Amino acid sequence: MTRTISLLTIATLLFTFSMTSCADKGERESIHFQKAKQFVSEKKYQEAVLELKNVIKLAPDNDQAQVLLGDIYIEMGEVLLSARAYSAALKQNPENMRAHLKLGQMMLLTQNTLKARVIAKAILKKEPDNLDAFLLLAEVQVQENNLAGAIDTVQEAIALHPEEIRPRLLLGLYQEIKGDPGAVEKTYLNAIDVSPSSPESYIRLLRFYVANGQKEEASHLFEVMHDRVEKYDSDLIGLAEICEGLKMAEIAEKIFRYAVSTAPAGNTIPLLQMGRYYARNGDSDRAISAMQQALKIDPKGLDVLVNIADVHLSSGNNAEAESEISEALGIDPDHVGANYIKAVLAFNEKNYVNASDRLDFVIKKNPDHAMAYYYKALCLLQNDASSSTETNLIRAASGYSDDAEAWTKKQAEENLLKAVSLQPNLQRAKLVLAKIYLDDRRIEKARLQIEDILENDPELDQALVLKCTLKLLEEDFHSAEATCKKALKNNPDSSAWLVRLGFVYAAMKQPDQVKIACQKALDLNPMQFDALEMMLNLTVADKRFDEALALCEGHIEKVSGYSAAEAIVENMAGNVYLAQGNRESAIRKFEQAIEKAPRYILPRMGIVRLCASEGRYEDAVSGLEAVLSINEEYLPARLILGDIYYGRGELKQAENYYRGILKIDPGHGRAANNLAFVLSRYDNRLPEALSLARTAVKKLPKDPAVRDTLGWIHYRLGNTYQARSELEESLSLNPNDALANYHMGLLCYENREYDKAREFVEKALTLDPDFENAANAKSLLDY
Repeated sequence: MTRTISLLTIATLLFTFSMTSCADKGERESIHFQKAKQFVSEKKYQEAVLELKNVIKLAPDNDQAQVLLGDIYIEMGEVLLSARAYSAALKQNPENMRAHLKLGQMMLLTQNTLKARVIAKAILKKEPDNLDAFLLLAEVQVQENNLAGAIDTVQEAIALHPEEIRPRLLLGLYQEIKGDPGAVEKTYLNAIDVSPSSPESYIRLLRFYVANGQKEEASHLFEVMHDRVEKYDSDLIGLAEICEGLKMAEIAEKIFRYAVSTAPAGNTIPLLQMGRYYARNGDSDRAISAMQQALKIDPKGLDVLVNIADVHLSSGNNAEAESEISEALGIDPDHVGANYIKAVLAFNEKNYVNASDRLDFVIKKNPDHAMAYYYKALCLLQNDASSSTETNLIRAASGYSDDAEAWTKKQAEENLLKAVSLQPNLQRAKLVLAKIYLDDRRIEKARLQIEDILENDPELDQALVLKCTLKLLEEDFHSAEATCKKALKNNPDSSAWLVRLGFVYAAMKQPDQVKIACQKALDLNPMQFDALEMMLNLTVADKRFDEALALCEGHIEKVSGYSAAEAIVENMAGNVYLAQGNRESAIRKFEQAIEKAPRYILPRMGIVRLCASEGRYEDAVSGLEAVLSINEEYLPARLILGDIYYGRGELKQAENYYRGILKIDPGHGRAANNLAFVLSRYDNRLPEALSLARTAVKKLPKDPAVRDTLGWIHYRLGNTYQARSELEESLSLNPNDALANYHMGLLCYENREYDKAREFVEKALTLDPDFENAANAKSLLDY
């Protein structure tokens, strides 16, 4: 009896525990499912996935959980995982039509058209009025290139569901594809009648009107929509941008404002997009106003802060841009947009190294940021951005250790090409590319860029300037003339283009046309001093000095009252007197120019040249030092100082000045050549001399003195073959250079070509009996 009671008690307890456990299991399943739905509403998809996996673990037969899991995977872009989830749902419940439908849509998305068709047909067999299955079948038929069949299927769906607008919207789309505008308009109007308060039908019809240029119809429909619809639709922003692109600014602005007025509380996107619209159209005040309204809704909205900074930056308000972007970076130091704006600000402040570092960060985080590559290229083209130790090491590893400028241009070119590949309409990048190609005389590449720019914008002034330069380089002067005239047709009062036309006529050796073009330029703008200089050059070339001086005096009256402009003309008059050989009058004019503009360098350099030509080197040095006190980076002054000290035999001083130039401009050909020649005296410095000489040749390939320097250094290094090649090139460019003939004589002597050696050395002494190495040359001839 006792044993029976014990067994009964245990059985009862087990039953009670089992019931409690089942109830607890069901409750936990429900809690996880509800949490998953909550996470989905908050777009926290990873958390939702975890909750649904808990549901499935507790209840493997819960097909609804599998379907929701499939939906989440679609949102996450996990196509394969979503298909598995829908298949798992069907395995648990073959009658789950929603799972069938979702799987069919997945098949359609992955171009598995046949499976999608089978699924759509199977659903319709069980549920002949299933709207989603009809729409799936229609999309299958479109994928099968059966547009007529798709239209019939959608029309059947409309007949079964006359109160639904979805099939009507799909029908309108198919009719647009078919090219039946009358049917499209009627279909969308019917959709509006079916659901007058839904925005989708209005937006579709508005888009149709806008695309077909039906501005009045679009404007009227928008007013109807404004009165009837209070629901926000994210497609409004895209529609407004389409209107903007098609120059329907009035409608675009109305749509932006409507989107703002209907947006849900807390949604700042319409305000931000409207602000961007105003910014694109140059209305920075309204742009800032719209964005600040968005900022009131979300005070820590990073995208809003960055866009406000961008508007300030575009308006030239760098201080305001700096303030906004600092706040954004304070919230998130790694925000890509904020770092990009900060980089542009640093670039504008000429802090190219800082800008370059931030742009590297932006590109690392977003490799498709076209403007970051563009500004990176601009940074590289600045000297100090490529001077860091790290950059020098990279350059050396790339094989450009002896040519910083070539390496820099190569890197800049690669960044610009990347920018253009990402944003094909980025004209700014193409303009810089074309300029690089022109500077390097890569004519075909320059032509391709220029033609591409002008194909998209035939009137773009900067591109026409580059085309004119291209044609001058090609010596296609008639095309250069035509380019100038085309630009002048668009802007007949452009004195700058008249000056360019003057240059073209000068190249064509048509002095009368030069005068006409330059005089027109000066009549329009007396400050076009290039035009005045061209006219003076023509008269001085014909030794009509009095006419040239009269031209200067007459022009001083035209610019009277502008001391800087008067100084420029006085300096030109000084140069006319120099050409005439009138030293006193030249100095007087230079001094008058300096008196009117004390910081004007050119007249000071005119006096320096006079002093140097007369052997008054102390006065020349004093004048050059005065120039450098005005502008310490004025390279011609540094170069002449280096030459003067070299001529005096003060080689260390000369070296310092040449190195100073190369620090400012690493690609300065003349300074590189002169420093190479100085260093060629010392055996232990020949490798550096060779590197510098090669740089000089790349910059000045047709300069005989530069070729001579490189040949001489090769001779000093024992590179006989290279030495002969360079010295022969130098003498072919200038057979009458005493030093080059002497160097060739030494080379021949070294090769035991004694007769040739004597010929070259004798010629050197005949050309200049007192050249730098004349004493050594005479010793070879037993003088």
